Amino acid sequence: VGFNVVGADKHVGPLPALTEAAGRLPIALIALLCLVAVYLAWQTIFNRRMGVMAAVALITSPFFLMVGRQAITDMPFVGFASAGLCFFMISMFSQSYRQSRWYQRVSPWVLGFLVVATLPQYWAIIRSVKWLNPFVYGVRVGVFIGFAALIGVLVWLLYKRGKDSALVMFYICISLATLGKGIGGFALPGLVILCYLLVSWDWAILRRSQLLLGTLLFVLIAVPWYLVLSLFFTGYDDEHKLFYQRFWIHDHLNRLAVGVHGETGSFDYFIRQLGFGTLPWAAVMPLALFDAMRKPMRRVDDPQDKARVFTVVWAVVMFVFFTAMQTKFHHYILPMVVPLSMLAGMWLTKFWDSGRMPSGLVVVTIFALTLLVALDGMRQPWAFVDMFTYHYISYKPDYYFPRNFSYKYWLGALVGVGMFVTLCVAAWGYRQPLRERIGDSRLGRVLRFVPELLGDVGSFVSSLVGGTPGRGLVLALSINGFLIGVFFSQVYFLQLAPHWSQRYLYDTYWNDRRGNEPNLAYLMNWRGETFYALNTDDQIKDAAGLKEKLKGPGRKYIVVESNRYQGLESASGLPAGKIEVIDRSNSKWYLVRVNE
Repeated sequence: VGFNVVGADKHVGPLPALTEAAGRLPIALIALLCLVAVYLAWQTIFNRRMGVMAAVALITSPFFLMVGRQAITDMPFVGFASAGLCFFMISMFSQSYRQSRWYQRVSPWVLGFLVVATLPQYWAIIRSVKWLNPFVYGVRVGVFIGFAALIGVLVWLLYKRGKDSALVMFYICISLATLGKGIGGFALPGLVILCYLLVSWDWAILRRSQLLLGTLLFVLIAVPWYLVLSLFFTGYDDEHKLFYQRFWIHDHLNRLAVGVHGETGSFDYFIRQLGFGTLPWAAVMPLALFDAMRKPMRRVDDPQDKARVFTVVWAVVMFVFFTAMQTKFHHYILPMVVPLSMLAGMWLTKFWDSGRMPSGLVVVTIFALTLLVALDGMRQPWAFVDMFTYHYISYKPDYYFPRNFSYKYWLGALVGVGMFVTLCVAAWGYRQPLRERIGDSRLGRVLRFVPELLGDVGSFVSSLVGGTPGRGLVLALSINGFLIGVFFSQVYFLQLAPHWSQRYLYDTYWNDRRGNEPNLAYLMNWRGETFYALNTDDQIKDAAGLKEKLKGPGRKYIVVESNRYQGLESASGLPAGKIEVIDRSNSKWYLVRVNE
């Protein structure tokens, strides 16, 4: 739909400027839905303040922020599945919700979402499915109208007799998560709920789960597309696999049990990725998880305690499952970031409400872990871009990053500012113990100068939010999160974009070519070259194929990785000066022209 709106589907030449925005906007909207669901869950179960803090922790976590801006399937999977679990928690644990009109009947907004989740895909299937192709257009329209009537009857029944909007949203969301990335869309939320039942022994929630309705919604939303592809799609992919071989066996069973691409990793693999992906909350989130686990976990009666237990189980299940999985990509642990953010919101609210600082050991831990992760990231500039790119190799080449990008200085400065503000608040919060330890002698008064100066800054920061050390600490951590979030979204992305996209090279190609001069992709398999070439690129896999394509008159264009350019010159067999690099603005790829 987005490509149709901006005209990218009916275009020859450079793609319209808004093409990427059109492709990424739906992903960003799914991320925002997840963010709103996190806020609503904590706002209805606990209070608005906790909902805001959980949302702040989530939206400023680089993992969520970056994958939420990428046109890949992970946010449709993670965003919908996480939003679904949040709506499930609202349905089961929120007392205020159960007294609201949203519980008493299914909201028209939810029913509209159900229509959007079904009818468009039904039309896409019906207009293209193999066994309907021989029929005239009117027959296909008639079949679609029949399915639309079925959905209409369901919507009318839900509007008249249904209740619990949040539970209906749960089933819609996990169905869409299944469409996003397969079985995990419903299996992982189901595993979380099962483990919660085993831990808490709260089996009563099954009676309120409306499983029959949920099954019907899942069949209507998630099943048709996969059913049609499995039964009727007979094409082979570029590895000569049928749909069921690629999707059900390779992308599910093999990824889970055997390992494909990526890394196999060890127990600590995702701990490190979580550190990078949740900076600057990398210390707060594990502290919040351990704090929540210290309280009773089994046979709790209070709905708020049940929500706490559910969120802890959610986080632990995600870590155990993806650690046990044989295939490991950095972004696979993204589903754990959502419950960790919710627990962080709970932990931060505790200090906001009490006004007290945590223990000195906790504050030292926050400083130590945050600085450790930041220093590790500064030493390895690829750590953050690896969270959303497909570049899993054991070495990091020189062209991996744009030239003259002072990445480590940016990151170090911003984390340093956030930690400085936190240090000032801590100095103010512990001013009395510090005075007692240093003493009131002449030397003591000299030694107290620096912490008291820092404390004055901390006092000012805390005065902005009520004048208590606990609130000052929450504000200081939030400032750090805001700085990191702005850096990654407004600086890091913009600096990296020209070096991770073929868009700029192909703009040059379209503007420079005359007539139908061909473009070749030499030893490339990054997909972007096909997208920006409008599917006209010729993929060349070896030197013999290159020489064959370069025969004959006329100019030709080649996109090649910059570190393979010399190999291209040698493999072409052409005399010196025949090949010219006409666009080397990209650190990763070159655009080459083979002249007359």
